[in-house]
Amino acid sequence: MSACNADTIHKALESEAREKNPYFGKNEWEPLTEDIIIVDEASMIDLPLFYHLVCALKENATLVLVGDIHQLPPVGAGAPLKDLIASGIVPVVTLHHIFRQEEGSSIIVNADRVREGKEPVSDNETFILKEVSSEEEAFNALMKFCDEYQYIEKNKLQMQILSPMYKGICGVDHINRRIQALMHSEKEINEFGFCVGDKVMQRRNNYEKGVYNGDIGIVWAVNDNKIFISFDDKEVVYEGEEKKDLQLAYAVTVHKSQGSEYEIVIMILLPSQARMLQRNLLYTGITRAKAKTILISTKNTLYQAIKNYKSVGRCSLFLPLLKGEVQC
Repeated sequence: MSACNADTIHKALESEAREKNPYFGKNEWEPLTEDIIIVDEASMIDLPLFYHLVCALKENATLVLVGDIHQLPPVGAGAPLKDLIASGIVPVVTLHHIFRQEEGSSIIVNADRVREGKEPVSDNETFILKEVSSEEEAFNALMKFCDEYQYIEKNKLQMQILSPMYKGICGVDHINRRIQALMHSEKEINEFGFCVGDKVMQRRNNYEKGVYNGDIGIVWAVNDNKIFISFDDKEVVYEGEEKKDLQLAYAVTVHKSQGSEYEIVIMILLPSQARMLQRNLLYTGITRAKAKTILISTKNTLYQAIKNYKSVGRCSLFLPLLKGEVQC
């Protein structure tokens, strides 16, 4: 499949950004031409977008959805992948051999344990569980791990810090500011809050530049009111209002990390983040790592997250419609 072209759903459907009533150039009157459409990370698709995707399929086209319903649900309304599986009317294949992590990895073992409602077990190698008693202790532990694994010096793109929230001493915003301050003096940081060497994330899709929501890169130059970013496969110049599409990315939320993978993940779970703590959030964070997961948490917070398996209800008629229990 590596030889096939890949696009975001919005790009494939020729979406035009509008505040209300979004327009899609590909639709039931002007459908996609492909015979087979494969959608990865399908658990992230909300119901309105899934509707537009299905409308744009040509007659007799095949739609293949690849996703993990145990991860976080879509940000928008509904959970179509979960409903389709629950309906029993579509063929479902379950993957039993994991390719992201090595076979027998403690990451896989502990992801399965969390999914089953059990606490993870540290092996102090591929899965490290650091128990703390306060947020200050958690932050200090985080900084020590960053130093131990040379996050700032060598592994900015191979490692990722995950936190459930933006606010708080162990929230995304504070962690980003503190790590940036370790690297640069205040004079080096420009008016938009970035300087050379910073790890940044694109916050929305920009089809003209070929960068998308969640893409991570490194600032390699700042001059003449322009910011130059090196991404995986390209270098992009930001100017004017485009610079507002960037944010520091030494730490990101678990939601923002969904769909991505990293060699090493450091995840923080604390009492102040209680309203966000759910089993699927913990499971999603753990499974972002390929080689090593480091989980920093208090005992009670970890227990709370694992036992809270009831995610926010998704009220829609999609599943009853699929089952034929209601009619339009």
